[in-house]
Amino acid sequence: MYAPTQAPAWPTPLVAPYTYRTALIRLREYEGRRCLWRPAAGALWFASIPVLAIGGFVGGAYLAGDLHQFVRVALGAVVALGPGQLVAGYVWRRRPWDRLLLDRLLTYKQIDGPQDLNALIRRADFVRACRALRRAKLNPAGGTRVPSHPEVPDLDLKLIVGRSAHWHPPGSPELFAQVRECLRAAGIRARVGREDINPTA
Repeated sequence: MYAPTQAPAWPTPLVAPYTYRTALIRLREYEGRRCLWRPAAGALWFASIPVLAIGGFVGGAYLAGDLHQFVRVALGAVVALGPGQLVAGYVWRRRPWDRLLLDRLLTYKQIDGPQDLNALIRRADFVRACRALRRAKLNPAGGTRVPSHPEVPDLDLKLIVGRSAHWHPPGSPELFAQVRECLRAAGIRARVGREDINPTA
């Protein structure tokens, strides 16, 4: 649309992996409170690690019983150091509490490359526009400052918007139409394609 003059306002995608907190905040922007069962389930997975580890030792101590019986002591040691610790280690390595969030978030972030567009907005509306687009299951993938244009001097940020085929099958409305409707409903001044959106007009 217009050549950028400065570094991107928000590079795409993040180079470093999401932290747990960032992933949860971002997923809430897409799904609202409907995603809150995921951290709750993740907390139960996390709590299971010490339960499994301690449970193994408790079970081993119970089986050992009389310390004068070598066989029972050996069996108790095997139980204490074996199944519970192995399962706890496996759960820790797999980190299912992370996967519950990140795998879901990736369904929104995997953009169908040919189906992205650039929309011009005001820099001041960047955060609002991103949140509005995510509520519509669209992915604001980046933003770059652009030089002022005589027709739209107040629109100084090019917003790159994409969508995931997971949430938008081939029969979905055109991406241009979705972005226009989303920004119009949010009351955000923008130009999408050749159409201006001016909620205050």
